[in-house]
Parts: sequence; C-alpha cells; structure tokens
Amino acid sequence: MAAPAPGACEIVQGRKVGARLIYEMVHTNLLPFLRKVRIPVLIQHGDKDDLAPPEQLDLARAWFKAPRADITVYQGGDHGLTDPSLRKYIIFHIKEFFGKYA
Repeated sequence: MAAPAPGACEIVQGRKVGARLIYEMVHTNLLPFLRKVRIPVLIQHGDKDDLAPPEQLDLARAWFKAPRADITVYQGGDHGLTDPSLRKYIIFHIKEFFGKYA
C-alpha cells in the first residue's frame, strides 16, 4: 500500500478520517511502546467492536509491563461503547480505577 496523497480522506463509520493517519496506524508497530508504559492503565472495550477487534486485547495483556493494566470487556459493547445501558458500568470501573491509583 502506497502512502496516500496529502489531504486524502476516508469515510470511517460515517466520519471523515485522514488517509495518512490510517496509513500510519496500519504501518506502525506499537508493541515496543507498550513495554515502556510504567503507569497503571485502564482499558474498556466492547466485544462487538468491529473497528478494533477484541482479540487485540491479548496483545495488550502480553506486552504491557505497567504495574497494573485493568482490562474490562463489555458484552454487546460496540466501538466507543455507545450503548447508554453500559454507562453505569463504565463509570463504576473508572471510579474503581481512580480509587486504586489516584
């Protein structure tokens, strides 16, 4: 895949996204950076996310060397966890995380 022309865009889930950003995301290996993270991390993810597959969480679990990586997967959650019924659980986990590490 050749680098896109400056100013080129793609439509992703109804939103305009710079093609150069997409290109860089596809061609960048972030795994070495995960090892450098030294602070607690909270990841909240939906099991129905069609943009960032939940299987990628296995990489986070394997590569994070942070003192603590709290990973929560919400059943039925999509990308962005847009279902309002999940909000109370999301907020609960955020409060618990800050209670432990803030």
